Amino acid sequence: MNSSYLTKIKTSEAMRKEVVTISPDTTIDELNEIMLLQKQEEVIVVNNGKIVGIITRNDLAKNLARGISMDTAVKYIMTPNVICRKPDEDLLEVREEMRKAGIGRAPVLDEEGNILGILTVKSICDGFSNRLWNVVDYLQAILNTLSEGVCIIDNEGKIIYWNNALESMLDSMGENLKGRNIEEIIPKQTLEKILFSDDDLENTVFETSGKTLAVNAISFHFNKNQSNKVITIKDLSNISELTKKLTKASSRLNYLEERVREMSKERYTFGNIVTISKKMERVISIAQRVAPTSATVLIQGESGTGKELLANAIHENSNRKDFSIIKVNCSAIPANLCESEFFGYEHGAFTGALRSGKPGIFEVADRGTLFLDEIGELPLDMQAKLLRVLQEKSFLKVGGVKPVKVDVRIIAATNKDLNKMVAEGRFREDLFYRINVVTIEIPPLRERPEDIMPLVNKFIEEFARIHNKPIKRIDNEILRLLEEYDWPGNIRELKNVVERLVVFSQGGMIHKTYLPSHILNNSKKRLNKNSKNDLGKMVNEIERQTIINMLKKHSYNKARVARALNIPRSTLYYKMKTLNIDY
Repeated sequence: MNSSYLTKIKTSEAMRKEVVTISPDTTIDELNEIMLLQKQEEVIVVNNGKIVGIITRNDLAKNLARGISMDTAVKYIMTPNVICRKPDEDLLEVREEMRKAGIGRAPVLDEEGNILGILTVKSICDGFSNRLWNVVDYLQAILNTLSEGVCIIDNEGKIIYWNNALESMLDSMGENLKGRNIEEIIPKQTLEKILFSDDDLENTVFETSGKTLAVNAISFHFNKNQSNKVITIKDLSNISELTKKLTKASSRLNYLEERVREMSKERYTFGNIVTISKKMERVISIAQRVAPTSATVLIQGESGTGKELLANAIHENSNRKDFSIIKVNCSAIPANLCESEFFGYEHGAFTGALRSGKPGIFEVADRGTLFLDEIGELPLDMQAKLLRVLQEKSFLKVGGVKPVKVDVRIIAATNKDLNKMVAEGRFREDLFYRINVVTIEIPPLRERPEDIMPLVNKFIEEFARIHNKPIKRIDNEILRLLEEYDWPGNIRELKNVVERLVVFSQGGMIHKTYLPSHILNNSKKRLNKNSKNDLGKMVNEIERQTIINMLKKHSYNKARVARALNIPRSTLYYKMKTLNIDY
């Protein structure tokens, strides 16, 4: 088997062949029925035999949440400019290109433009997974065709795997060797060398049951905490041939283990949240610990701090990651439509209701995650109904009489002070306690200025690629102005400013003149403000900026910073504490 057998997979081997197509004039109502009845995660929009767009289940849910008319044609909500693939392309290369383009699905077309299938994240994973199992079966078949006995033992000497040859060779012990100790076969002195030595054992001869056999033992690591041994037993005449086959099998298994490890890292992880801030590291640590559970999470923070990004990371690292995360902005749903949007309605529930009825947000999010952004904007009567669903895990549709059971994890977010709202009677106390199981507070950008430069670099790279404007240099003066600004709009505001700078860049250069006027004027305001302060405050600010700059210059090594400033390390720690420098 060639070493590239696992990775050299064609697109056609991983695509899903069942594809649903619709016309651009299909209505939202018809689309909703198609996706529900046929359980589709996406549909392809085709006009005159050509692909003109694609719509996912999340696209539909978002538009339903916004209250879009059910008579609206899908051409108004579809994603146009669909990237398509060919059936004979290398799957690894296609997957990497899809990741860089930020798309999760791509139709596969033949030379004539006919739709053969569709690639999704799941179908790509299934393609590699199926190939992986084929390789494992292939290797297992190889081991069972060997005339030499092969087994794997744990660190106590118990047999956990053996091949057919070993079973035939040791038929006096019975057919089931699992759990039996290898000391029943191998002499104690030889076994101790195998178990307690870090070195491999080669060609050690022993006699048992009238047979003269040779044993080889090779260490085999499944993970960091478990070290097993691969043992081969054979006649002396075949030692050379056996060693070659085992070496080849061992390298194959190590290769598969490495590929599985690499594939497991390719899912969305918390590492995509760019930060070097200690405060944000604590936020991520809490999120990582709560993600695998089903606990309700309340994310608090100012607008633009990245609450939705953190919610998405929690979902993608949970056991619900194979199902959808439905995102709802509670402030965007009219009060009189809240109940029907959240719980759906039955046929004839009210004037203007669709004849087929309509599923609600909770039903669409079943087995997945429901992200309730701006939950503080929910009307009080809707808060009571939401509390009942969270407690009973079921609800009644508008006009319905039969409870609908759902399994939904709630992640709520707000930029409001819910404690204050509870005290003022604007938010239900019982709902607050119900969603406040785990609270994560995201600090604003002004409290973690050390994150500004890493975020700027990330956004420049992102927008340079999107707008096809490679950036070669950015003025240091711009970086200083960005660091001095307080960013009331947080990361969202920073991202918009960086996109503006990239769009207006010329010849790969970003110039100061393209900064928004309020950021350019901020430096003057800060200077005027500082001139009104007393001398002590000005000295403290200069001292604080000097220490921060030195920390960055010396990669946050406090011993080097103290030496560079010619002060004792204890003095540096004291000044960092009094000047509120958190590194």
